Formats: sequence, C-alpha cells, structure tokens
Amino acid sequence: AGIAHAAHESGRLRYVLLVGDDHWDPAHRVPSSQPSFLPSAMFQDGANGRVPSETRYADLDGDGAPDLAIGRLPAASAEEALALAAKVERQRDALAYAAGRHLFAVDDGAPFLQRAQAAMAQLPNTSTSVLADLNQGIQAAEDALAAATTSGVEAMHYFGHGSVDLWADEWLLDSRSAAAFAGRPESLLFTWACYAQDYQNVFDYGEGPVESVGESLLKLPTGGVLASFGPAGITDERLQVKLQTELYPRLFHGELTLGEAIRQAKAEVLRADPATAPVVEGWNLLGDPALRLPAPRQ
Repeated sequence: AGIAHAAHESGRLRYVLLVGDDHWDPAHRVPSSQPSFLPSAMFQDGANGRVPSETRYADLDGDGAPDLAIGRLPAASAEEALALAAKVERQRDALAYAAGRHLFAVDDGAPFLQRAQAAMAQLPNTSTSVLADLNQGIQAAEDALAAATTSGVEAMHYFGHGSVDLWADEWLLDSRSAAAFAGRPESLLFTWACYAQDYQNVFDYGEGPVESVGESLLKLPTGGVLASFGPAGITDERLQVKLQTELYPRLFHGELTLGEAIRQAKAEVLRADPATAPVVEGWNLLGDPALRLPAPRQ
C-alpha cells in the first residue's frame, strides 16, 4: 500500500529498492526463527507452495505484471546494509572492468547446454563467453568457473538443477564455497534453476539458517556479485525458457537498467501467456534495480 501510494502521489516513481532481509516465519512462531526485517509478499506457485514475490509489491493495478522496477538488499544487520550500499555505490565502475565478458555454467544432461547457447546468441556480438560445462566433468567445470571469475566477468549465468544452497548434484557451487569469491572481481548473476535464490532461510541443517547461493554471493563485502536474479521456488522449465527468451535481448545493450529490463520481460511474458505467472512471481532481483548495465564494447 505504501509503494502504491507513493507511486500515485508522485506520478513519477519508477524504481523501488527494499532494504532488509526476510524469513519464512515473520510472525516468529518458531523460537529459532530469524528476524524478518521486511516481510515479502507471497505467491502460491502451484508446485513449491508459497514463495516470496517482489512482483506483488511492484504491481500497481492488480494485473499480475510489475509496473515498477524492484529489487531488494537482504541486509540482516547494519554492517550488512553498509556493505551492500557500498556495492551499489561502486557497481557501475565494477561492471565496466569486465564489460562484455560472460561465464555460462551448465549442468550435465539436456537441455541445459542448449539453453545456455541460446542465451549466448542473444548477447551483443562483441561479447565473449566462457563455458563451465558439467558434461565435461566436475573438475573441468570447477576449473573453468574459478579461472573466469578470477580474471573477471560482467555476468555469471547458471543453467541446471539447483536447490537453495547449491548448483547441480555435483555441487559445482554452494553457499558455503561462495566465500572463495571474496576479493574476486564483482559481477552479476542470473540463475536458471529451482530454489537457488530463496532468501527466506527455509533450510537449517543444525548449524543455523542456510542462505541461498545468490544471497551468499551478494552479501560478500568484496567480491561475489553486485546483483542476483533468480528463483525462489520450483518452476516448469518451459516457463523459464519464455522468461529467459524475453530477458536476454534487453540485457547488456546499454539501453535499459537491470530492473527495467526485468520488468519489461516479466510484463511481456505474462501478457503473451498468463500461465507464466509462476516465473513472473517467483524470480526476484537481489540488488539495485537502477543498476545501469555497461554499453557493449565496440
């Protein structure tokens, strides 16, 4: 209601940045629950159940499509908030360092490699891409991932199976190993999987709440990622493909902010096919929606 009121009163609101982490139990019914500093709107996705959806905050007219570009900085303390704000402040210069360079990590089995190749084909023609392919074995994929992120990429893209805290059943990357990215050049992250950006700390393995892969990389004070776009729940791969196909032509061409590219892609897939609601609702941006992507290298 507050966002809708501000949009109505100003007539000019385009971007919303939510600051504060969330937890699956905001009412704190379970004694071990973590604080929910800014509860999410929720969506019943039909496969996973209730998933957090920032799209609901950005939908001003109730048609299911976002009218505003929206993102979240999932800070759980003042220190985390300051570190995330510092990333926002330096994000444009950080991305310029590796503009046009991309890492595509893919799970083994079809059709993940084919989906990654389709996304590569939609990048500007001056882009270069490195492949970390689990079809070539876990060691080769890990080596490619480490080498590319150490030298620096504008964006990482993962296509495959996932859970809240890991990519692929070979554990190509997980929340705990995200610490290895500290100090590496910062990038963006786009995850095309299931669960890998559920930021509500739904799992606890007896050692405290488990952060998602995207959130873990974002919360590194230096290194990791500047912003992460990915899933909170389970969605049909065919719906993911529709969102992917609309999003990539809007990215990396220097014309739109990250949040506006996401907003336009979500609105278009929902207009074309209302059955895409689970990906429109279940994919969220952790990071600044006003982030300006570098223009392609000439």
